[in-house]
Amino acid sequence: MMDFRNKTIDHERRVATYVSENFTIKYDLESYTHLTQIVQADAMHFAYKTWRREWGQRKCGGVLVWQLNDCWPTMSWAVVDYYLVKKPAYYVIKNALKPIDVGISREYHDWTSGHVDPTLSLKDNKFDLWVVSDKTEPAQADLTVRFISIQTGQDIQSPLELRSVTIQPNTTTEVLKDHEVVQDALRSQDTTQLFDITKLNPYVIHAVLRIDGQPVASDTYWPQPLKYLDFGNREVTIQVVADNKVTISAARPTRGLVFQETRGMRLTDNGFDLIPGEEKVVEVTGASAQSLHYTYIGAQEGSIPVSK
Repeated sequence: MMDFRNKTIDHERRVATYVSENFTIKYDLESYTHLTQIVQADAMHFAYKTWRREWGQRKCGGVLVWQLNDCWPTMSWAVVDYYLVKKPAYYVIKNALKPIDVGISREYHDWTSGHVDPTLSLKDNKFDLWVVSDKTEPAQADLTVRFISIQTGQDIQSPLELRSVTIQPNTTTEVLKDHEVVQDALRSQDTTQLFDITKLNPYVIHAVLRIDGQPVASDTYWPQPLKYLDFGNREVTIQVVADNKVTISAARPTRGLVFQETRGMRLTDNGFDLIPGEEKVVEVTGASAQSLHYTYIGAQEGSIPVSK
């Protein structure tokens, strides 16, 4: 069916390559579809965040979305399908284009060519933090940056609390540049010996921007590629709190939770990450919250009923 419906040159080969370069492959159709959509969402996240940041240097002032939706039923890179069902990439673009957005950037290590060193991203200990604004007036914001173990869900060091940061209007505000995070394992590593990857504690960097105490934007940076991370035992909890509302939480950082959208359904957000200590609220229209199905990176099934 995929071969018949998709007319893009080398489409199956390219999809398989992208998935295998980034994830531990799942072979049932629902899980595989989820991985392809997270690959697309990750690409859009990287691209749109980069373009938003470049507005500060006047390198990029806008983006034309290609392609928004399909003109017939097919598998493609559109972010909305023929039946107007939104893919996770749609929500990534929507969130990246908020009037005020926050971003985390780190050095890029190519893992798609030649022999990959899985330790490069794990050993990288510097990051940039920036905020972009389309507003015409400056704003005061508070920023919290957490460093959370992917294995345990615990903070590996105290969060950074940046208070009363002035967000400049119609440009990018560079908040942190080459800020260093040093793990104990790296600090004590004997450089004359083979690198012991088992001593590393992979972590995500999670930033939240608040204005007047209310969260306005967030960003989460994961070590790449994701296929070298252990996503077992995330302890995801979903509660139906009303016929049109669910709350989602997790004990450990969780990547790419996606509710399976259907025709006529609308969600306030989808394809997001879960951070320990934070509760995500999603509202649904066009369907009952009890009827939702979901999955995430590392889930045992490709379609898990909320009511399970």
